[in-house]
Amino acid sequence: MGPRSQSVQPDRAAVDGVLVTTGWLSRCTPAVQRAILARGRVVHRAAGTSLYEQGDTPNGLFALLEGAIAV
Repeated sequence: MGPRSQSVQPDRAAVDGVLVTTGWLSRCTPAVQRAILARGRVVHRAAGTSLYEQGDTPNGLFALLEGAIAV
C-alpha cells in the first residue's frame, strides 16, 4: 500500500462561504445562517468511520465537504 496523502485543514471562512451559498442553508436568513455556523465545527473522519449508528440520540446536522457517505 502506498503512502497516504496528508489532508489539509480547510479554511473555516471558505467552508462557511460554501455552506451559505449552496443547499438549504443558502435559503435561510443571514441570522439563521450565523446561528448554525457559530455552533458548527469541521471534523475529519477516516474512510470507513461511522458518523452515527442506528439508535444513537440525534446530536446535530452534518454537511459533507469532501468524499462520499454510504447509507
